[in-house]
Amino acid sequence: MYHFINSLSYTASILILVVICIERYLAIIHPIRSRQILTINRLRYLYLHVSPIPIPPALPPLVMASTQYSTTRTQKISQEFSTK
Repeated sequence: MYHFINSLSYTASILILVVICIERYLAIIHPIRSRQILTINRLRYLYLHVSPIPIPPALPPLVMASTQYSTTRTQKISQEFSTK
């Protein structure tokens, strides 16, 4: 679970920083148009749709960590039964 949250957090933070950079770019280069283009509702919509993007790339560590744990646990259990 740690690897999933770690991967999710750094990927999400990078994407949010990209959105902030684009918003700042528009505010500096096109100050009048940016107020019309980037309304509060549009920025909320953008953040809500960018937030789920890092979930699929973060899933493999979650699946692999749980698979590895299950395999190790199964091996320990089978070793205990074979020694008795």
